[in-house]
Amino acid sequence: MLNLPRIGFQPAMMGLIFVVSSCANQPTEPPSQDRIIINNNSESLNQRIKYFDDVVIQLDVSKYNTAARLSGTSKLHLKLLAEVYPPVIDGEPLHASHVTLDDAHAYVSYSTVRNRFLGGVEIIDILDKRHPVIKSQALFLDTDITIAIPAENRLLLGEATDSDNNSNFDSPACLEIIELQQGQLTSNTSRYDLPSFNANDIASFDNAIYVTSGTSNGAVSIFDKQTFALVNQISLEGAKAIAKSDGYVVVLEGTGTALHLFDRETFAFSKTIDLGCSNFFAAKAEIDIVDNIAYVSAWDCGTIVVDLTTEAITTTLPAPEGGHTNSVSVSGGRVFIANGSAGLLVAEISDLQLDIVGEAKFDGSANFVVAKDNLLFVANGVGGLKILEIMDPVKDIYITKESSVRADRGADYLVYKNAASVDIKMAGRYRVYSEVWYNSGDAQKNESFYLEIRDKKDTVANPQDPNAGHHKVVQDHPGEPHVILRESGVFALSQGVHSIDLYHYAVIADDYPQFLHGPFTGPESVHLRGFKLKFVAE
Repeated sequence: MLNLPRIGFQPAMMGLIFVVSSCANQPTEPPSQDRIIINNNSESLNQRIKYFDDVVIQLDVSKYNTAARLSGTSKLHLKLLAEVYPPVIDGEPLHASHVTLDDAHAYVSYSTVRNRFLGGVEIIDILDKRHPVIKSQALFLDTDITIAIPAENRLLLGEATDSDNNSNFDSPACLEIIELQQGQLTSNTSRYDLPSFNANDIASFDNAIYVTSGTSNGAVSIFDKQTFALVNQISLEGAKAIAKSDGYVVVLEGTGTALHLFDRETFAFSKTIDLGCSNFFAAKAEIDIVDNIAYVSAWDCGTIVVDLTTEAITTTLPAPEGGHTNSVSVSGGRVFIANGSAGLLVAEISDLQLDIVGEAKFDGSANFVVAKDNLLFVANGVGGLKILEIMDPVKDIYITKESSVRADRGADYLVYKNAASVDIKMAGRYRVYSEVWYNSGDAQKNESFYLEIRDKKDTVANPQDPNAGHHKVVQDHPGEPHVILRESGVFALSQGVHSIDLYHYAVIADDYPQFLHGPFTGPESVHLRGFKLKFVAE
């Protein structure tokens, strides 16, 4: 057990205690082979991954009085790339609790919610974002894993271990350092006892490793990055998340619901910013800091945005009704918020205010979210890990190409194959409009038509709003000669090149005569000048 000498006690503001320790690098125990199960068989591990090609997740905007709700569309959508189902220990499914990213990997931690002290960590190769691969796994038979972050050839694990059955630990919270060999996990580890029940967060910067622990009697423990010697410890009730800003180490306290700022060079206390929330010392909470603006997930208080320079709370987003906010991540001018069973909330940043874009729900509970570039990872409790692609709004597709069909010249003139070709970059539902030139005025009363859209395998996508069997008939439009854009159906289209085929209504008029305006006695021609396809997000 690592005994921390309590020397040089110096009370600081808000009851903080700054402790200088001269402890050497003394792990609590030698590596134990029987508490960790290592699996580096990628083939067996990947049986728990399900991949997706064309699953688009639309953000629900119905609850919010926004422009998105009024238009029935969101400003972005998500494409589901893969789901990683959680591992199971002794029949107990683990819960995905946290994800850390580097350029090539996602490090996923797992825990339980029943105080059984079972956990895990996995390394997932994400270089091919459409086909992530689990490279390595470690399952722990006596420890919950809260967080895993990479540190050169090691992983740093924040944990809660079964201290009742291990005399080396005064309390469950601990830091574990697990060695990697060729990028894979091993059972070679060292553990360091920490105060309180759980190690909540880890950050590594400025040649130091910072670990927060709490629910009560917590602390910020500071280790040397090279030797792993404990060099400082700051007692802090309910120490939760930790991050860096310009010149400061920023720590979120869940007991007094405040941000505490410490000098990055000296660790000296600088100031406290009160968040004005009820205590969430036993809850999950995170910070993401961008340009000295802190975005805080504050449990029942929802999401709080704090200017660390002015100490002002610039905006808040309330927690979902009957729910709570677990995590927050900022990327690309957007904030992604994990709201537990209420799912994922997305907002856009506008002058330090947050404009809601929409929300998406998954199976399980959104415990943690992290966004990087155009990828989004959601640790979704018993629902495992969701890997998604962030897709910016799909622009309307315009096609200029003339085509025509005619009802009085035989079967060859009733169909225009490949009236246009369209390359769909984003799979989903599209509302198709046809630009029609009604050149006859009211002389022809059966200038009606329908469309079929085929993919490269010649598979037909039928409209989802048919009015004549599987077809959507666009009826004649009376009046003087005119050009008009006519809605021609909603089609679910896969990614790739498609052919838009034009059919005269005469092809199916015998089977569906409800749109006839007298017999086909004359030319009865249909002329199109092009198409517009609009992505439907509703």
